[in-house]
Amino acid sequence: MNGLAHECFSEKPLQFEKDPIQVAAMEENNASILAWDLLGKRWTFRIIIQLLSRSQSFLELGKHIPGISESVLSDRLKELERAEVIQRQEYNGGSTRIIYRLTEKGRALEPVVKAIGAWSEHF
Repeated sequence: MNGLAHECFSEKPLQFEKDPIQVAAMEENNASILAWDLLGKRWTFRIIIQLLSRSQSFLELGKHIPGISESVLSDRLKELERAEVIQRQEYNGGSTRIIYRLTEKGRALEPVVKAIGAWSEHF
């Protein structure tokens, strides 16, 4: 086997150059990256903004967030519920009604929402 073929088929894993800033961010701020992965998805921030004003049903959220499809709204609500940012509550008043509300963890996002709003107005 010539040198090139031997090098291509060797047992050693390929080594890629890593961006030190990216590596540091992934190691030190893993929770921040995971939070941004959730909150940075399209429509998620709008859902949180709506729920900061008051608890709402699925239909109310869909009405107040023009352009969001029912399937995407459903997916985002499930993701936020799994992350314990929102809570789904059932009410029985003749028929079962589901209301979504922010948890304590979700309410803690209020200063973040305000800061991003202030930043966006400034720039």
